[in-house]
Amino acid sequence: MNRIRHAQEFVGSVPGISVSPFICGLHLHKPIMAAMQPVINMIPETSFFGMSLREWLTFLLHIYSTFSIIFCILGPSRSSQACKAFLNGVLFLLVSALTSITLSIAFIAFKSILALYSGLPGIRSLDEHCRNISPFQFRLPKTLWHRVFKFILDSHFGPFPVAPFLGFCSSLTLLLTFIYHRHKYAKDLRALVRDRLATELDLADAKDAVQRHVKQLADIEASLVCLICVDRLTQPYILNPCGHTFDLDCLRDWFRTAHPSPSDEQLAFLVDQRSPLFTLCRQKFCPLCHAEVVGCPAPLRALFGLGEQPAEESDPWWNLFANSKVEVAVFEQDPVMEA
Repeated sequence: MNRIRHAQEFVGSVPGISVSPFICGLHLHKPIMAAMQPVINMIPETSFFGMSLREWLTFLLHIYSTFSIIFCILGPSRSSQACKAFLNGVLFLLVSALTSITLSIAFIAFKSILALYSGLPGIRSLDEHCRNISPFQFRLPKTLWHRVFKFILDSHFGPFPVAPFLGFCSSLTLLLTFIYHRHKYAKDLRALVRDRLATELDLADAKDAVQRHVKQLADIEASLVCLICVDRLTQPYILNPCGHTFDLDCLRDWFRTAHPSPSDEQLAFLVDQRSPLFTLCRQKFCPLCHAEVVGCPAPLRALFGLGEQPAEESDPWWNLFANSKVEVAVFEQDPVMEA
């Protein structure tokens, strides 16, 4: 009490500093040290520069607590930058040391307990059950959680304080296993989706190519059909100048039996319609576009492989066109011309 009273008199003599925060800080110093004492007692007796590790940590705690109290009393505006930096450095050393020691102790305890209980049937069966989790499951089954809780409260664990720690480790292992399976399944699923999309794109391109080829084949097949008899071309001939293609026999029948034009009716007054000369001199028109045909139709030799090629020595257009090979013979033998 004398120390506190002297501190009150000293601090009260300093202008601008309240006495009550300082007294509160002195009273807070003891609870802080009392709260950290169990952690300090867990540290083994190891000598370090003439002092044990416990003494070093106690010293750092005293320094940090003292400077924290001073910092709280003075306030940030009256504390120098060096004081703040020193306080942060002490805090870093203290937290680093305590964290390292706590993690080391926890790791050693976990390793020893795991080595002690790793041979139990419950742990082995739980690990097998974790490995058998299906990646198609979107959540952990309730039976598995029930198995974990039963595993935690099993009598094999011995003292009860050990059970929560092992239960936490088992639950964490179970959850991490499930997350791993889900992540691996999602990764495989994304790869499968990419492959399927690539396959669908390839199939779409192939389908478009097939449709183009089918259309081309349909156009070619349509061009290989005679529009007079609507049958496949056997001896194709092309008309001049329209370029339409028809079969040889169909063209000859068409040129002989087509409806006469006005000029043909005038020709009928001069020539008998049953004579070859009338057929030779009448106008010829395309069956499709009705364009006047000039000259003999030419054989479409590129398509002659589709049917039988006519003999070269025969002329298919004799007595039909004036520029035929036998037109002279037709004129000589025509009885109407002789008359």
